[in-house]
Amino acid sequence: MSGGLDLEQRYRRVLRLLPGYYRDKWEQDMVTAFLDSWLTGDPHEDECIIGYCKPTWPEVASVAGLAARLYLGGAATPRRYFAWGQAVRNAALAVLLMHAVLGLDVLVRTAGRQSGTRSWPGRGQG
Repeated sequence: MSGGLDLEQRYRRVLRLLPGYYRDKWEQDMVTAFLDSWLTGDPHEDECIIGYCKPTWPEVASVAGLAARLYLGGAATPRRYFAWGQAVRNAALAVLLMHAVLGLDVLVRTAGRQSGTRSWPGRGQG
């Protein structure tokens, strides 16, 4: 062995990204599935894999994406995560609305310039 963490411990470390309520329920199943994807059935090769391999970047990204979805969860998540999710979604909606209004403003100003008027009525006249 490498003297460090084995593959199972490395996967468990990656799964710490997940919320506790989800990890308590699914951690063992997820670790088993990850290990089954690596192991070949050959004892010597499996020993080398367990000792020296580590989770791949796509696997880590997948767990991180799942963690983000769970922390900003929907109806079936604990209230704290649901509240955070609603706050983030509302903030994103506010930013989207602001950009839509600013885009409409640019569109109206551009249309006004093309029709020959230089400014809004009451503005810029002196």
